[in-house]
Amino acid sequence: MDIYTKGWPRLESLNVSQSSVTNVSLIRIAMHCRQLQCLSVAGHDTSSAVLSVTDASIAVVGARCLELRCLIVRGCEQVTDGSIAVVASNCSLLKHLDISDCQGVTDSSLQQVAERCPHLQCLIADFVQSIGDASISRIARYCRELRTLSLSNCRISDASLHMVARKCQNLRSLILTACVGTGDSTVTNITLKALAAHCSQLQRLDIQGIEPGVGDVGLLAVAGHCPKLRHVEIDQSDVSDATVVMLAACCPSLEHLVCGCGGVTDVSLGVLIERCTALRLLDLHSECKPPITDDLITTLVQKCPHMEYLHFYDGCSLTDGSIEALARHCRGLEVLRVDHCTLLTDCALESLRNLARSLRELRLGTCSEISETGLDIFRNTRTEVHIEKSPCYGAWDFRHRIIS
Repeated sequence: MDIYTKGWPRLESLNVSQSSVTNVSLIRIAMHCRQLQCLSVAGHDTSSAVLSVTDASIAVVGARCLELRCLIVRGCEQVTDGSIAVVASNCSLLKHLDISDCQGVTDSSLQQVAERCPHLQCLIADFVQSIGDASISRIARYCRELRTLSLSNCRISDASLHMVARKCQNLRSLILTACVGTGDSTVTNITLKALAAHCSQLQRLDIQGIEPGVGDVGLLAVAGHCPKLRHVEIDQSDVSDATVVMLAACCPSLEHLVCGCGGVTDVSLGVLIERCTALRLLDLHSECKPPITDDLITTLVQKCPHMEYLHFYDGCSLTDGSIEALARHCRGLEVLRVDHCTLLTDCALESLRNLARSLRELRLGTCSEISETGLDIFRNTRTEVHIEKSPCYGAWDFRHRIIS
């Protein structure tokens, strides 16, 4: 590594994620590449980057690379307040910080980031339960340019998020999946109403796994005042057709909807499909009453031909005709998941032959009329196929044949 870094003194961006990089290598990079602006050493739980990168090297990067604008240390569990504080002290141009899964990072260093990095535009701190409202409130106060905030599985509540909405009015993306709150305080409709009042540029909102306190009241406000929404993920029991209809009426650019709300029916879904023709992903992972029908699929393929990902939890009323229509009109479909599809037969698989080049994943549940012979259609294709016939018969996976 030393040979290369000496030859790259003007290196500005380096991605060594999921590699065998060590502290020694990163220190050499920091010593020789002082113009470095972006460094990514993210990794998965088993990657060497996660195991080898510690405060020792990240602190040197922070001390030497004063033009650093982007630091991604996602999954580096040995990165703590010590090195993040050094980065905050020296890298005032920092715009992007990803500390997801870095459990050693707390409110202490994140408050320093807020105070000394006023140009911060993106903060990703998923699964860091050692940070809370104290640091996020400070981020809101000092980092007015913030556009992306991702705090999945963090202990955050209305106390700080309400301030984020008021102070960071250029916010584009807010991801709060499974936020558990702090003490008696949680994320509620108060935050959503604040977003509606102040963040008209919002494009992405993910609030799956947050209940109670979130429902139609807050989401109707967001949908009605954030017309640029493109990506929405919700699963609250207190969400009904009213929210989906409002999204359809006010957010014509919607491309991505994940909806696990039991109160949503095919009535509002029909309106959504008619109005939001840019839809590319539709994930309905809860029971729909009444179930999804062939008529709804017919409308979908006519209005949303660019669909790439479809998941219907309740497909008990769908016939082979629906699958044939999808194969004929949605030629870019990459993922198709249909649960409880008891009426589908081998003819449905045959119709999907035309999608062999694009379809990456096919997952059908409780489809007793599909045979193993029908799966031969996907032999030597890129499609990963998982077929569950019934709980008693087990499941078929084309790559492994019978898996249970």
